[in-house]
Amino acid sequence: MVGKVNRLTKSIKRLSEVFRTESGAVLAGLRPLLERTEDGSLQQREHRLCLGLGLGSVQDNKSTGPQLALFMAIVTELNPTDILLWDPVMGALDVAVASALGLTIPEEESRGDLEIVPSVVYAPHAPHALAGRVLKRIARDHADGTCSSCILIYIGNPLCEVFPSLHQAVIKPVMSMKISFEERPEAFSDTYIHVLDSSIVAHLFHEGNLVKEISHFCDAEIID
Repeated sequence: MVGKVNRLTKSIKRLSEVFRTESGAVLAGLRPLLERTEDGSLQQREHRLCLGLGLGSVQDNKSTGPQLALFMAIVTELNPTDILLWDPVMGALDVAVASALGLTIPEEESRGDLEIVPSVVYAPHAPHALAGRVLKRIARDHADGTCSSCILIYIGNPLCEVFPSLHQAVIKPVMSMKISFEERPEAFSDTYIHVLDSSIVAHLFHEGNLVKEISHFCDAEIID
């Protein structure tokens, strides 16, 4: 398996550099947003978590490698203090590749709790139930004031697809930009960069039909 891990790691790193060349300016422009408080002043935050979610398995999903490559480009540009990667379908090969890339897989006993609220959620093509569960957990922390961030960057399918019961006008992002690459475009079809302010994020929790206690943010069994 070592040889396969090395080949996959090398391929992902090469593609990551391609993506950085194509989108580096956009990604670098997101970093200052994460350091702003609600009054617009700059703040150097002690913790900044980038969470990669639902990318699938390199064993049987051709989009997983390119999606990991963009994730690497994102964490390189945004320079988070903490990086987590998780998908319930990940196997031993995925864990080995993630480790070779310097990415952290949460321990099983800690998967039910996000000690640090993510500033960035990267979830292209993640199952909507999984992405929605994580976003609602984050929204709860924005709603009760325990989150110090005023901005959430969510990279994934349109929010109106993840939360179909919400009116688009209510969850209109501060900024929304579709991701498009010449190389491996199928890996990012219908994927957007959403920049959401705290009031919009909190609304995802306060919406009556969405208020649910979330005990595990990445359960192996996902129920729509």
